[in-house]
This record gives sequence, C-alpha cells and structure tokens, in this order.
Amino acid sequence: MIEQKIREIINNKNFIYLDDFIRICHQDSKNGYYRTREVIGKDGDFITSPEISQLFGEVVSFCLINQIIQKNIKNFNLIELGPGKGTLLKDIDRTLKKINNEFDYSIHINEINKNYLEHIKEIFPNCKNHITFNDYPKTYSTIVANEFFDALPVRQIIMKDHEMKEVGVTIDDNGNFSFDHYEARCDTKNFMVQQKSLQNGQIFEISLDANYILDELCSFLKYSKGHLLIFDYGFLNTSFSSTLQSLYKNQKTNLLDNIGKQDITYHINFSEFKNIIEKFEPETINFYNQSEFLEKNGIHERANDLIQNNSDAKDEIEQQVKRLWGKEEMGELFKVLEVVF
Repeated sequence: MIEQKIREIINNKNFIYLDDFIRICHQDSKNGYYRTREVIGKDGDFITSPEISQLFGEVVSFCLINQIIQKNIKNFNLIELGPGKGTLLKDIDRTLKKINNEFDYSIHINEINKNYLEHIKEIFPNCKNHITFNDYPKTYSTIVANEFFDALPVRQIIMKDHEMKEVGVTIDDNGNFSFDHYEARCDTKNFMVQQKSLQNGQIFEISLDANYILDELCSFLKYSKGHLLIFDYGFLNTSFSSTLQSLYKNQKTNLLDNIGKQDITYHINFSEFKNIIEKFEPETINFYNQSEFLEKNGIHERANDLIQNNSDAKDEIEQQVKRLWGKEEMGELFKVLEVVF
C-alpha cells in the first residue's frame, strides 16, 4: 500500500521531498488516490462546483460559446483536464447542443482514474483520453481545468537560518510521519534565482509539474489557437506561508494522516501561471474571482430562467447560486484564469 511504500523510501533515504510524497500518494500506478478512489461528491472527500449545480457548467459553456461565435469557429476540440465523474463535461456538451446542434466538436480528456474513465467512456464513447498535454488534434480548442492544478505535486521552499531548504517528510523516533527541512535540490535553486529573495521563515510554494503542463498547453494553443479556463483556489500575491491542506470525507484533516486515502491540495500561484502564459503572447489574459466570472457570464439570468420554469425549486436554486457565487463562500475563494489565443 501507499503508506508502506513511502516508509520504505524513507527508511532507505532518511526522508522524501514533499512533492515526491504527494506524487506517490496521488498518482501511484497501482494504489494512487486519484487513480483508484471515488473522490468526488457527498460520499467522497470533496465537492466541486459542477456537482453543486448545473448552473456552473452552463455558465462556463456561455463563456466558451461567446469566443467560438466571435471567432466564427466551425469545428473545435472540447478538452477537459481531470474531468472526474464527467459532470462538467456533460453540462457543457448538453448546453452546446441546446444552443446550436450544428457545433462540430470532438471531446478529449486527461484522466488517470480508471473508474471515472470507464464512466466517461460510457457517456462519451468517442472521446479520447490523453496522457500528455500537447497531442490533441491540431485545431481550435476550448480547454477547461476545474480544480485540476491544485492536485498536482507541490514543493515548499523555506528560508531557514538564511539557508534555502525544502520541506520533506520523514519518520520520527515514535515511528510517525513528520515534516522537516532538507537541502534544496538544484532545479529548485535554479527556479528560485528568478524569484524575490525569501526572508527567514518565509515559505514559497511552487509546482514544477503544473508549470510544465501549463507550458505544454500554451505551446499547443499558440499553434492551434483556442480558449483556456482554469478554476482553482489561488492568489496573485503570495503570503509566503503554507497553503497546504488535506480533505477526507469532506472534512479537513492532518496532512500526514490517511496516507494515500485523502486529497492533498494547495493554493495555486496564479502570478507564476501568468508569467508562463505571457511568454506565448496570447491575445488576452483575464483574471477573476469566481463570483466575477459567473456574474459576467450570466449566472443570475440563467438562474432566473430555471426558477421561472420550476418555481418549486426556487429556494434550492438560490442556495446553489449563493454557494457558487457568494463572496463569503466559493465566489471569493476560487479564482479564474482565462486565456485566449
């Protein structure tokens, strides 16, 4: 199992770097959390925006459709990264067909969970699953990533006694997992040369995996043109502190508990994302709170339509809007990065 595998690594090497720890927990080929477990929903470990209401997927669709119409696109790829149960993909597909059943598009996904993949294939038998992030058909593409990047391995760099260290996981004298600090790797040091100097005790979080994937996506979109939407926890200005958290059965937990059986996540550094994207000279880059994005693309108008068609569901629909859009709930916490090539 995952815990035993990590213990063996630590016994041989004394510790494991944080990102490698997360990579094994989430992506281990046999028992990885995201490869094997039913993680999404009330019976899982967390609930995503598409699971809360169809309104989310419909509003995302409106945004994508606006670009497709403006650019007079005749055929395109509909791509979702980490679609999970396929709820968002189904809502987008349904909305596209409802608005214009002559849209010509093929569906592509990047999904490692074998159970979810089987489920999606039942719904969309012609969709193609991809391992990499630049081998989609070379045509205009709409790419959606909802809570995808925050599940990728992250590094924590800390300045300790004026020396750059990385956070790692070890085993204490009582046989329990614990965090400690270790010499920073060469690629970490090379990356940090480009960043602001850290003060003693400050923490900088970065996912080189996420940076690589985003670079691949932008390279593809630069050539094929398209529209990218990223939804995630995140910030533009780092607080130089840890944003790591873990969830198990919809409750926050200790990060070193339930090894391989819980979600480990962190807040995305959207400033770093923008730096990567700008190198590819996109047509536009927009950054919103989720509340701003949903309002701009018509969530209130669509909610009113649903209420008019089903007045008995008024309270339920309004509660869904509040949860998705309300600034005291997901509206302020989640950010949206929109890129047009």
